[in-house]
Amino acid sequence: MSSTSGIGSQKTIEQIIAAQEEATKSTRNTGELGKDDFLKLLITQVQYQDPLNPTTDTDFIAQMAQFSSLEQMQNLNMSFAYQSGLSMMGKFISADITDPVTGDTKYVDGIVESVRIINSEVYAVVGEDDVPLDKIHRVLDASGSPTGSMTDYSSIIGLLGTARVSNDDGKTSSIEGIIASVSKEHNGIIATFDEVDIKPYKLDIGAFSDEAEYVQYMAGQTVSIRFEDELTGERYTVTGTLRSGYMGEDGEVRLLLDGVKIPADDIYSTRKIDLFSTEQMLLNQILQEIRNQGAADTPEEPLNDENEDPVQDPLDEEPEISDVI
Repeated sequence: MSSTSGIGSQKTIEQIIAAQEEATKSTRNTGELGKDDFLKLLITQVQYQDPLNPTTDTDFIAQMAQFSSLEQMQNLNMSFAYQSGLSMMGKFISADITDPVTGDTKYVDGIVESVRIINSEVYAVVGEDDVPLDKIHRVLDASGSPTGSMTDYSSIIGLLGTARVSNDDGKTSSIEGIIASVSKEHNGIIATFDEVDIKPYKLDIGAFSDEAEYVQYMAGQTVSIRFEDELTGERYTVTGTLRSGYMGEDGEVRLLLDGVKIPADDIYSTRKIDLFSTEQMLLNQILQEIRNQGAADTPEEPLNDENEDPVQDPLDEEPEISDVI
């Protein structure tokens, strides 16, 4: 008696999926099942079903409905992606893509000239490069691109600027510092802030014994310092070169950072100040105090005796200031 061949050749769902992935490996390498794969899977399931327990009409109609929904969702996603690509036309973008020749990560920036679809994926065309929309990490108006003029920003150099900073949650706070320079870099117009006063949040001093030793040995080094917004409690990170530190009136240590880079577009306030550093202002105060005391105590005749100690310039002395780290 002959046996029913359908029963012996029945496959599991896992085997069917594995077979379909192997069959489409040469043409698709996305790691996802598309509508064509879903249709082939459905046909394979019907082909290898158990003839003694076939799929019911209700199950088959439900699977066809799922297939129709999948197709509509993919078409809708394609339409949204294409509209997003069209909205970038004429704008400046920055992206990191994979070089098709070397396989290395390649940085691309420029004006979006056109949009096209390749293998059901939408690409923004920048020069000779096709950029997938999900690889774009910055979009600017053409006037704000790095190829534009920096004339609008040159007037803010030397001013005290206030700029927005963001954290990973998209929250914003602000920092303040002297705008030392403005430069054109690959990601836009960048302003460099000096003398940014930061009250660190849980400063990581590593192997150093205390904050004073940390400042002493880390001065001149690039550091990333966290701070907490006093109003919202949100935490942010600022990176720059550690200049010095001091003890605030609240008894908490504060750090001064130079070379903090901020996108020029994030500066929302500037004002003029006297360009004296903290050390210069302290020395000026000390010098003025010494002069005031000398006017009352020093005799009119200068000290010309060779046995007397020479008069030392107050600026050559190392001031002992207890609240400076």
